[in-house]
Amino acid sequence: MTHLHDYLLAQHSFSRDELRLIEAEFLPKTYRKGAFLLQVGQVDRYIWFLERGILRLFEEPVAGEEQTVYFVSAGQLFADPESFGQQIPTVVSVQTSTDCQARVISYDGYQRLVHAISVWPDVVRRITERTLMEKVQKRSRLLYEDARTRYIRLMTEQPDVVQQVPLGIIASYIGITLPSLSRLRKQLAIEHA
Repeated sequence: MTHLHDYLLAQHSFSRDELRLIEAEFLPKTYRKGAFLLQVGQVDRYIWFLERGILRLFEEPVAGEEQTVYFVSAGQLFADPESFGQQIPTVVSVQTSTDCQARVISYDGYQRLVHAISVWPDVVRRITERTLMEKVQKRSRLLYEDARTRYIRLMTEQPDVVQQVPLGIIASYIGITLPSLSRLRKQLAIEHA
């Protein structure tokens, strides 16, 4: 299990008192597999720190099937920055792909920390910028890499996703059908046997 305390200290050298204030605002929550944390059209009122499990972000095109665009693994902080920061409706849905344990801070709790800890907004901004850059890089690669490369990259960068997420969702993420993913997995197994 990845702990919020360790994650925070890796971002900034918070004092013990600051850590106590932050951790007091991040309340523990448990979610069952398949639970929605956020759905298209809702306003994101929370920031989640995922201690255990996997979340998936997906878009729901007007005509067609949902497209998984990103996975969040344990040890990551997550929110829809635009929806949370501006308190406007989100354009993505967030669903648990496994049972999850998280620490969650509300928008109001976040605002209390803004007033109590001077560096808090800057630290969260840096985390958000880094996370957004990772997300953009992953989405960009999905546009120009072939399915084989995308799947191998997913196995390398987020092996927990490959091991725990249903194959249909993985196929959606790398942009191929489930039968195509099954053939790809079989080819890779033969090559590495």
